[in-house]
Amino acid sequence: MPSGLGSRLAYSLVVGGAIAGLVAACGDETSPQKAGGNSGSAGVAPSGSSAGGGAGVAGGGGAPNAGGPMGGSQQGGVGGTAPASTGGGGVASGGNIGVGGLTSGGAPAGGAGGDGSEGGAMGSPGSGEQCDTSPVAQPPGPACAVAPSVTQEYQVGLATEVLSFGVRLRATGYFGVVHLNEIEVHYYYSQEETSGFRPSVDSYILQPAGLDLTASSEISIVPLNPKQGSTSGPGCQTHFIRIRNSSPLELLPSAQGQVYAEVHVTLTPNDSAPPNQNHSDDHSYVPEAKTWTDTALLGVYQCGQLTSGCTPGDSGTCN
Repeated sequence: MPSGLGSRLAYSLVVGGAIAGLVAACGDETSPQKAGGNSGSAGVAPSGSSAGGGAGVAGGGGAPNAGGPMGGSQQGGVGGTAPASTGGGGVASGGNIGVGGLTSGGAPAGGAGGDGSEGGAMGSPGSGEQCDTSPVAQPPGPACAVAPSVTQEYQVGLATEVLSFGVRLRATGYFGVVHLNEIEVHYYYSQEETSGFRPSVDSYILQPAGLDLTASSEISIVPLNPKQGSTSGPGCQTHFIRIRNSSPLELLPSAQGQVYAEVHVTLTPNDSAPPNQNHSDDHSYVPEAKTWTDTALLGVYQCGQLTSGCTPGDSGTCN
């Protein structure tokens, strides 16, 4: 064979073997691609003999793996070539199996919580965004709530010249997060005691944890304007007792109702001499409620809106 033709044939065989090795290494684009291994050792095989290995190529041609929660680079490893025939003789050996790149460095698993996310455990503030917690200036009249976010129970206490009662408040969970400082309770009554009252919150406890929030409770007596006539009294309702708490803790809903805020209130007259208070004509007074009883005669507000109970005024205004 002429020497020039032999040289060209040998060159063609070498180049063809290298191209075949590249095709075998890259593979079909539609198949899953992972990180390859280390670069194989380079070598050129003479015709008719076994080569040590084809030219090394970058492995892991697929998209970089997503980073894991712990962070790090999102980069695959460098792989070796697949076995490729380079000459008329033996088969060339491929490079070592590639080692996958580190998957650290990705974004943290899970995004940040949005507004209104679930509140904290008992005794810790909830994380939901709060509404306006300003006091209710005057109740609507007449009005009754139909879809409560907070329910109420009532228990009567003393009913002499001193007035005392208790209220239990529970979140229903139907309308989102409820914070204690969003809740306001109204007790409506007709005041005959000319000396006026000294109101006090005797206790404000978050159960079942027994968390005492009495120190952050608030109570005041507010004149009704205009005065409202009530058929449940019956009588002309002149004032309401406003009960609040400044704590931002969440009142968690519970299926069995074991989570609740229990409040006890006393009104003591400034002067014990007659005329003393007559409770029978008070809109919110329920003498039969010797134990905890559902009632609709106290007004419970959340974020300034009536959410449980009924205000007086079903007999219009009065003097």
